[in-house]
Amino acid sequence: MPGSIQKKSKKMNPIVCVNRSIYPPYPAYPYRMVKVTHPGLDKIGPARFDIRKLKPWLHNKQKSDQWIHGYEIYEYLIAEKILQSCLGLLDLVEIKKRGPIFFRQYFKDKAANAWKSVGVDFNGALFVPFLREEGASEVVLDWCPLNSGMDDRYVALCFPK
Repeated sequence: MPGSIQKKSKKMNPIVCVNRSIYPPYPAYPYRMVKVTHPGLDKIGPARFDIRKLKPWLHNKQKSDQWIHGYEIYEYLIAEKILQSCLGLLDLVEIKKRGPIFFRQYFKDKAANAWKSVGVDFNGALFVPFLREEGASEVVLDWCPLNSGMDDRYVALCFPK
């Protein structure tokens, strides 16, 4: 996870470049996102960032080995004005392009959530995009419904201030 394995990062370039002039790829299928909850936030963030300097964030319940609904995390991030510093979908897309070795090096067995890019599907359900490793050879961009439980493997990543 960023911040905890910095010394292993010498072999792979830790700098991630993001084109924030484009609209992020919200899925049409299978989730059929019809609305973005904070559309302006997708364009906010650095054009380049060092993945080692991202700050992992967990809700207090996650820190104490408890499951917590995504809604509770999302509401806390909004109330505490942390949401705008979180990664967004464009950031995940660029991290995914770096491949499974890069992902494993920095995230190990964690799922990297992009809370800035919560979307609403055609039924009105909220989903957060996240990256996870599938097997040893693939990084998957997936969407988690906010009514799902999340433990300490579901990390919010924030840009440093």
